[in-house]
Amino acid sequence: MRNRTKALLVALVVAITCGWEAQAQSKPNVTGTWSMNLAKSKFAEGGPQKIVIKFEQKDASLQEWFTIGGGQGERTLEFTYKTDGSQNAVTVDGRDVKTMAKWEGDSLLIVITDPSGGTFSRKFTMLDGGKAMTIAVRQTGPNGDKDDTVFLEKQ
Repeated sequence: MRNRTKALLVALVVAITCGWEAQAQSKPNVTGTWSMNLAKSKFAEGGPQKIVIKFEQKDASLQEWFTIGGGQGERTLEFTYKTDGSQNAVTVDGRDVKTMAKWEGDSLLIVITDPSGGTFSRKFTMLDGGKAMTIAVRQTGPNGDKDDTVFLEKQ
C-alpha cells in the first residue's frame, strides 16, 4: 500500500512538473523581422501600405522597432518593454505615453496609453509554426473605437 501511494505521489509530482515546464515553454519567441501582408490584413478605415516590425526578445525584455508607411511617408518608432505587465513612461513623437506588455497565454499583448486616456492595444498571436502572426489591433479614443487585423509574415 505504501509503495502504491509513493508511486502515485511521484507520478503526480512528475505530471505537475511537466505541466509547468510545458506552460513555461508555451510562450513563443517573437524575435525577428515581420512584414505586413496587405492582402490578408483588414482595416476599419483604410490603413497603412506598409508595416514592418522587428522584435528582439530576451527573457522578459522585449525591444520593438515599429515601421509604418503610407501616402504621408514612413516613420519608425522604437520601444522597450518588460513582458511582466509593468508600465513604462516613454515619449513618442513628443508626447508622453505609458507602455505595457504581457503574455496572455501564448499571445503577447502590448498596450500604449496616452494622457487623454486613448489606447492603442495590439495582441500578437503566432500562426503557421512561427512563420506568421496576426495582430488584433484596438484603438480607443475620443473619436470612437476602431478594430483592425494585421497579418504579418516572418522575413
